[in-house]
Amino acid sequence: MSENEKFRLDQISNIQNYVIEIGKNLKELQSSISKYNEELDKENFPATLKLLPKITLKINNLNKILKENNEIKISYLENQVLEINTWINKQKDLELQKNKKIKYKEFFLDNLYEKSTSKKLIVEGRFPDFHCNNFKLKLDERKFSIKLLYGGDEEKMKIFEDWNLENILNYIYDFYEFFKKINLENELKQIHESYINCLKNKGLGMEWVPIVDILSEYTKIKQNNNDQLVYPRRILFSFLIYRISENSQLRVAGEKITRRTATHTASGKSSEHLWIPTKTEDLIGENIMYLSFKKNIN
Repeated sequence: MSENEKFRLDQISNIQNYVIEIGKNLKELQSSISKYNEELDKENFPATLKLLPKITLKINNLNKILKENNEIKISYLENQVLEINTWINKQKDLELQKNKKIKYKEFFLDNLYEKSTSKKLIVEGRFPDFHCNNFKLKLDERKFSIKLLYGGDEEKMKIFEDWNLENILNYIYDFYEFFKKINLENELKQIHESYINCLKNKGLGMEWVPIVDILSEYTKIKQNNNDQLVYPRRILFSFLIYRISENSQLRVAGEKITRRTATHTASGKSSEHLWIPTKTEDLIGENIMYLSFKKNIN
C-alpha cells in the first residue's frame, strides 16, 4: 500500500447498513414479543394468537438478513434467534393452544356475566351466541372476533376484532347513555319535518307514511345540518322512535307520533319496515311499517 493510497470505506458502509437494518428489525421484534408477553400475563389468548404470526414474520425477516450477510458474523445474535424460534414453536403447539382456548372460553364466560351486571346490562344465551339487552353477540371461535347485531332484524352494528369485554360492553353501555342525553324534542321536530316532506314530495293525501321513507328524509336533514349519525342510521332511528314513543308527553305542533305495524309480507322484508323494541331489556319488539302524527292522542 503506497503512502498516498486511500482506505476504501465500502466494507465499513456495508457493515454500517447491516447493523442499522439489524437494529431496526430487532426493535420491531422486541416490541412484538413485549406485547405478546403483556397479553400472556393478562391471559388474553386471542390477542396472543393474533400476535404469533407477526412475531414469526419479524423473526423470518431477521433470519433473511443474517443469511444475506453471512460473511458478517454475530454469533450471539444468531444464538438468540435460534432461542426465539424454539420459543415460538412451543407457543404454536396445537395441544397447548387447544388447552389455552378452553381456559380462555371459561374465563370469558365468567367475566361476561360479571362485567355486564356491573354495567346494568342483561346477558343471556349459550356459547357462541348471546343477547345483551337489544343486541345479539355472535362469537367467532376461529377468528376470535365478535359480531354485534341489533334487534329482531339483526341489523349489523359493529365487528370487534377480539374478545375484549371492556370494549364490547362499554360500546353497548355508551349506546344507551347516548340516548339518555339526546334532545328528544329536537329529534321529534326533525322527524316531523321529515314526515311533512314525504307528504309534500309524494303528494300523499293519506296520513300514514312508510317509516323507511321518513328515515331517508331524516338522514337528508341531518346531512344538510352537518349532523353526523354516530350509529348506523336504521339502528339509530329505530331506537330513537322507541325513546320518543315511550314518552307519552312528547308532542310537536300539538301532535303525537303514532305507529302502525307491518303486514305479514312486509315483516319479512327489512327494506319495508323497521324493528322497534318494546323495552331495553330484551329482543322483543315490533316491525313498524308506517308513522303518522295525530292530535288528541293520549
